[in-house]
Amino acid sequence: MLLGKPPKDLINNLVKKFNTTKANASRLVMTELAFFHTVSQRDAFKELGSEQYTILAVLDNKTSLVCQDFDGKVFDTKDMSIGINAPPFHPNCRSVILPYYDDDYEIGERIVSGDDGKSVYYVPANMTYREWYVKYVDGVSIQDIGVAEKKYRRFTDDDLTRFQDLSNMCYKVLKISEEGALGFYTDDGYSVINASLQSGDISDDIWDKVKNIDSAIERFKLDEDIIVYRGTKMDYYKGIRVGDIIEPKMFFSTSFLEYIAQDFADQLNNPVMLEIRVPKETKSIYVGLNSSVGNEAELLLSRHLKYKVLKIEPGRLFLEVEK
Repeated sequence: MLLGKPPKDLINNLVKKFNTTKANASRLVMTELAFFHTVSQRDAFKELGSEQYTILAVLDNKTSLVCQDFDGKVFDTKDMSIGINAPPFHPNCRSVILPYYDDDYEIGERIVSGDDGKSVYYVPANMTYREWYVKYVDGVSIQDIGVAEKKYRRFTDDDLTRFQDLSNMCYKVLKISEEGALGFYTDDGYSVINASLQSGDISDDIWDKVKNIDSAIERFKLDEDIIVYRGTKMDYYKGIRVGDIIEPKMFFSTSFLEYIAQDFADQLNNPVMLEIRVPKETKSIYVGLNSSVGNEAELLLSRHLKYKVLKIEPGRLFLEVEK
């Protein structure tokens, strides 16, 4: 990399040397290149006396939620911290930084690729991702009927010990079939189970697992009002309006920690973050460290729940479980 070899050569060398996939090698190389690109820009800004910089995200449906939020924000160059207030913010991050000057010069334009990937159009250089999304992406506008007044708790990593203890107590009394069904779901089985539930074409084996998950959820009690997150595709929610009631008819895998849901969303095209308000006693089970794939701070919500749309923003839907 330091010798200036093309990314393609670096990727191919990693694939051969470490017997890994091209996707993994590409993710590592492109992320490291982005890191060094920002480092070199930071040093150049300091030499040129640029005291502030702004973040520029790519205006398309592949842009991660974190980059959508950072687009257009301005920071002091002396306070730059890569991964915190400067890209890359995540693997394969495409955001960049530009010197920022608070003056009255002509605003200029920024380029946007068309949906076909070939055509382009231009928008004002100071238009943020959220402003672009509202104006140019169909089906989404900023709406709000007021988030519920009830106080819902947000969690950090340090707050989850009690829920993990409750989960461990619950798992001790699960039947072998219930624990096995949860293990199947939290591994790779969630896609098969939920697809079967939504299509109605359910095999006897999958139906048995569904019923065991149902009974496992009955054993866990949520004893406070909380907020959880789910990273998914906006394609599933096109056309919805504030006040609508959503009935997925499938299990909802959510996380107490937004950054975990964010990591999942960043792997998707046209991602959206669901911020879900969950009242106490809602049918659910905290999995946490009992997951088959490591701790994702997962709260698995019942397939029988309905959700009210409280608010819609570009890249984020605010939902509340209907009692």
